[in-house]
Amino acid sequence: MVLDAQGPAAFLHNLAQTNEAGAFAVTAPGSESWQVWVQQEGFTGQAFPVTYPEPLRVVLSCTRLVRVLPLGGDGNPRSFARPVFLWPGEVRPRRPEAQEGGGVLVVRLAPSTWQLVAEEERVFVPFSVPAPCEGVLVTVPLAPAGGGGPR
Repeated sequence: MVLDAQGPAAFLHNLAQTNEAGAFAVTAPGSESWQVWVQQEGFTGQAFPVTYPEPLRVVLSCTRLVRVLPLGGDGNPRSFARPVFLWPGEVRPRRPEAQEGGGVLVVRLAPSTWQLVAEEERVFVPFSVPAPCEGVLVTVPLAPAGGGGPR
């Protein structure tokens, strides 16, 4: 598990290792509030506010391989140069692990609301991944009713 922290005057990377029970202890300078980012392969990363001396309970969502099909305004599949997927609270964007025929992107996501981002094409579109999600095909309209879509 990777633990990073941001405080009033410092950024600390790889702060601690978890033990066999998944517990960890972090000693950060000062008594101010800190933001701790937790990342583990196979789970969504997440940021948590920490105020000394309150204990922190970290619960991460398990990710599964999801198939995502972006659809243009005409209803046809749309491809992008470098698409990424963002989840609120996650530090690092997720990149597709593979691309199937027909423009389907294969990526590890958890059930939640995500955002498809393709900066070069100016696309920033929220979409939902249902539970359970293993292998599910999620279509992402780039011009949803009520606005949204490419900017």
